[in-house]
Formats: sequence, structure tokens, C-alpha cells
Amino acid sequence: MRQICGLPWKNPTITKDGVVTVCCADCNLRLAVGDIRERTFKQIWEGPEITQLRLAHLMGDFSLNPKCRCCRGANYSYMTQEEMALYLKIIGRQDILPSLQGRIPSLEEPQHILLQIETNDTCNLVCDFCDFHNKNPVNDILAARKKVVKDFSMGRMDIGVYKRIVDEVAGYIESCPFFSNSSKKLNMMWVWGGEPFLHPDFVSMLDYAMEKPIYHGGEIDTNAVLLGKNVVDRLMELNLNSFTITFSIDAASKQTYEKVRKGGKYDQMVQNIIYFLKRADEKNFLGFRTMLQFIITPLNHHEVKDFIAFWDKYAREGRDYLFLRILHNGDCEPENKLYLDTLEKHEIRQLKNPKIRLMEPNLFRQNAT
Repeated sequence: MRQICGLPWKNPTITKDGVVTVCCADCNLRLAVGDIRERTFKQIWEGPEITQLRLAHLMGDFSLNPKCRCCRGANYSYMTQEEMALYLKIIGRQDILPSLQGRIPSLEEPQHILLQIETNDTCNLVCDFCDFHNKNPVNDILAARKKVVKDFSMGRMDIGVYKRIVDEVAGYIESCPFFSNSSKKLNMMWVWGGEPFLHPDFVSMLDYAMEKPIYHGGEIDTNAVLLGKNVVDRLMELNLNSFTITFSIDAASKQTYEKVRKGGKYDQMVQNIIYFLKRADEKNFLGFRTMLQFIITPLNHHEVKDFIAFWDKYAREGRDYLFLRILHNGDCEPENKLYLDTLEKHEIRQLKNPKIRLMEPNLFRQNAT
């Protein structure tokens, strides 16, 4: 049986409507455990719904969400053995601890809590591979959300709700009885269903969280189309230490880019990212990095080497990375094959370029039960 996923304990993921789940892959909200508009974060994160979900994960029952069977989340071991033992003691289930031996990896130190917030679920692009905004009859995310969220409509998170979430999660982390003291730091990701820079208050929302004493670092994903000079200059005024920004590029030519990322302007995106990298050089934040991302798909795999050659000229070693990855959804096998075939055909591993980061293919499908 695969190792335990720590996300149901240390990865609160909250939609723009305030629905709380435990993983950014749960776009359909099958694993939703509460609504922040109806209960406090503490009530949700210690409630019966999430307790049931955690116990199911511990016992290897992934029936609530089949995606868990082949999810790379099994690699993200956020709970230490000591934390897990303390948690099971608190809920009165120490009896199952012996059965978990060997499935809770030993960590040198506890890992921090990761709060993921969806500031909006709207996007300025319609990407070929995006189930969220490019309607997929098999996986209609918006239809699924309408079943969970009362009066659902697409839009953005109210900034008052956002501040309450940040305040409540920060306060909970500081007092949580089963988190070790060294893990009581808050990492944040502002990602999910939409393009974050569509929210008019997004930079202010970043700043609000960064001012929290327990804030430790953050990450945003953006298509960079809206990242004009004024926005970049405002970002550079923030505390971007221990911060990662991922630029979703996925092409090396205007023709392919506009097929993969419909509605995007390739030249504008490139100019925006180059300016961002220049300003980041000037600021030299501690622990700051960028990920120039290329998701390998049937539409773009032939351009992977051109992508590397182009962005290698602008990436600074030790800070900027050319990130090649698979598309993350529930059907892992076809993605893995295309990804591995592309790496082999273009001899990517043989390049020995320290700027290249590879997502290793999923290894858990056959071992998920």
C-alpha cells in the first residue's frame, strides 16, 4: 500500500466561494469538508467530515475521489510520525497506528502548512487542456460545483472573506494541538481555477497575507498575459523572499501558443516575463525562484527543445527553472507515456542543464490500493 498523503491535514484548499477541500486536484469538490461562510475554519478542520476523510486515506480507501489512486500527492509527506501519532491520540484512534508503519516516511523536520486560496475562478484564456474553462463532457467542473455551492456563479472572492480566511487559518496553525512547533509556519499558494491577476485586489491580498508573523513563503501560478510593467513594479514592493512564481507558457512559437492557450498573446506574454525576470534580478530576493513551465501535451510536445533553448537565455542559474511536466488529472497513464517518450526523443535528460526541472511520472497507479 502506498505511503500516506499528508494533504488532508496540512493543505486546506479553499474556493473563491469559501468551500474548503483538501487538495487542488479536487476541482469537482468531491472531498469538500465545509463552507467557511457557515462555520469557522477550526470547526471545519476538526469536524466530522474531514475526520472521516482522513481515516479513509489512512486505511487506503480512495472511493470518495478516484483521482487519489494515481495522484502524485502520495509524494508529499507533510505529516511526521510524531504528528500522526498525536493526531490519532486526539481522535481516539491510536489502534490503527501500528498498521501505518512504513507508510509514514521519516522526515528530518516537520513541513509547514500550505494554504491554497482560489481568489477567483475566471480566466482570460481558454486552454486546450483545461477542464475548468474548456468544457469537458466527462469532467464538467462547473456543473459539479453548482451541486455543491449554494447560488454558484463564476467570479471572484470577496476581500473580506479572504482576510477572514487568512486570519482564521493563521490563528488555527498557532494553536493546533497536533502540529509540531517547528511546522507552525504558513506557506500559501494563490492558485486554482482562474488567473489570479484578474482579481483587482490581488496584489493587496498578497501583501495582507505576507504581513502575518507566521507567514513563511508563497507561490502563484499565472499565464503572465496581464503581468504588465505596473503590476510587476507593484509586486517588487512586496516581501517576495521564499516566494515562487510559475509562468504557464507551454509553447515556443506564436502558432502553437495560440492553439494551446486560446485568447493569449504570445509576444506580450514573453515581454512581460522577460521584464519580470529583469526586475527580480535587481531586487535579489532571498529564496526567490521562478518556474518557466511547459506542460507536455499532444499539441506542443514537438517544441520542447525550442522552449528550453529560448528561455535558457533569460533564466538565471540557481533561481529560474525550466519546468517540464505532465498534465495532472485522473487518467495518468497516457500522460506519462507522452511525457516519457518526449523526454527520450529529444534527449532532454542528456542535456545535463541545471536549470531544467522534470516532474517524474506517476509511480503509484498500480500501488494505490
